[in-house]
Amino acid sequence: MSEIVNCVAILLLVAYVCIAVWVIWHMRTVKSTVATSAGFLCGGFIIVPLAQIAATIVCVVVFVGLFYIVMAVIGSS
Repeated sequence: MSEIVNCVAILLLVAYVCIAVWVIWHMRTVKSTVATSAGFLCGGFIIVPLAQIAATIVCVVVFVGLFYIVMAVIGSS
């Protein structure tokens, strides 16, 4: 289970980086680009520890949801 959580955490971090690059790419001035880059860099220090927690929550919700779906299918048979 911890391997799955780690993979989801990595995917969340990659998504964060992709969003940061996309937002920075669409800035119109150098000043706003630098400010946005600094914001995403500072946010990265916060998002990295939170990614593990978010990944754990996502995995638990998915597994519990799948469990209930499987139980509903078995119960309806």
